[in-house]
Amino acid sequence: MKQSRGGSPLEIRITYATHVITTNRTTEEDTIPSFNATVSSLDTNQYTLVRLSKAGDGNILNVLDTKIGTVNELLRVEELNDGLWEMVVLKSYCSTLQAMLGEIFPGSNVDLNHDPTEPTVSEVEILGYNAAKMLCEHLFIKRAERMVKEGWSMAADFYDYLRARINGRWRTRSHL
Repeated sequence: MKQSRGGSPLEIRITYATHVITTNRTTEEDTIPSFNATVSSLDTNQYTLVRLSKAGDGNILNVLDTKIGTVNELLRVEELNDGLWEMVVLKSYCSTLQAMLGEIFPGSNVDLNHDPTEPTVSEVEILGYNAAKMLCEHLFIKRAERMVKEGWSMAADFYDYLRARINGRWRTRSHL
């Protein structure tokens, strides 16, 4: 660090940095992560997948995009094959998100503990648990691969992390 002369503010020079994370304090109790746009850095423990179902018809993506959260609170919204919605959400924002979704989409269901590799009841009834589980894992890995290629870097990092965890389980199973 070097102090400029005169009334100039403190000047900080960093010659090399990786994984830069800063925080913006919004209240004394609540801190929201803010990320340097040029450096992709993600603490995967701060985010979770949330699933929205029974949201009704209409342009749901547009409603979610314009009325729900900031880019750091809601990294990605994705419509699933079955018409449900999957979101990468900042964990500290989940209760606010659940309340907002309940107001915007009355009668909807918000699964704050969404596991994309677990089949729904209807999928199990049709395919049986093992086949439905394998299908869910396969579809999630394909979705994660697409997100890694096409998604915003923060969302891509989260999906890549989840994909690696699932691939690790598959490798473990294949050795049994």
